[in-house]
Amino acid sequence: MKEAVHLLRASIPSTICILEDIDPGCGSVLADQTQIHQVILNLGANAAHAMEAEGGTLDIVLTRTVISPSEIFNYPDLKPGPHVKLTVKDTGSGIDQSIMDRIFDPYFTTKGIGKGSGMGLAMVHGIIKSHEGMIHVESTAGKGSIFDIYLPSIDDALPTPGDTPGAPLTGTGHILVVDDEPAIADIMRMRLERLGYRVTMKTSSLEALEVFRQNPGLFDLVITDQTMPQMTGEKMAREMILIQANIPIILNTGYSSSIDEEKIGKWGIRAFLMKPVQIKELSECIHRVLRG
Repeated sequence: MKEAVHLLRASIPSTICILEDIDPGCGSVLADQTQIHQVILNLGANAAHAMEAEGGTLDIVLTRTVISPSEIFNYPDLKPGPHVKLTVKDTGSGIDQSIMDRIFDPYFTTKGIGKGSGMGLAMVHGIIKSHEGMIHVESTAGKGSIFDIYLPSIDDALPTPGDTPGAPLTGTGHILVVDDEPAIADIMRMRLERLGYRVTMKTSSLEALEVFRQNPGLFDLVITDQTMPQMTGEKMAREMILIQANIPIILNTGYSSSIDEEKIGKWGIRAFLMKPVQIKELSECIHRVLRG
């Protein structure tokens, strides 16, 4: 959200004021970061076009909302439960009600030649649907438009240990989590803490290595991403093993073609997990690695 808003500020006229209201406690969603950027940039560009003549205000809001079973008829594409709600609101020219049903159609546009292909809102709609979300539009000609996007929150959907026969395994110990994507690192931290572990989180492999070097006996396990700037997870793991030979390390990666059990065994890494990893699979892998 913040990155996309930063890009918007640089690309829209200074006559348009952007007001940003992001609730840091709104929760997490399982989403493709690049596609969410596209959603915000497309909606922001459309809003800017609607305010091009006279300027105006663009509100971008991120909040948490809970949809109860009794409300679900108002949200036919969603399931009851917690959602993260993204609102993009402008004070522009608005959308004529006669074309409201067509705004998400591919190649439909009210812009002049050379001003756009008409794929922006169709792309937004496709992205939100692929993320099991919903987009709702309200607009009045001459008064502006409000686009509300709902994406299911994953925080409350994570299984709680002991709830079901197939519940994840809990444990104790101190785990060092390393991932250069703060959102992914934070989700991993949250999951591990719910499983009972104490967590130190780092988004830099160099910082993580320095923390480990200062007190290698502090950690019972390291879980690291592979592809990171400055130093890959594999290289960081090798350095840590030189410092403390018996430190258990799990490699958590989104790429598998260059990694297999034989390779990680040679590096001294105990196991690897493919992103996105389910919490039950994560808990079982941790137990297996800590048991040696």
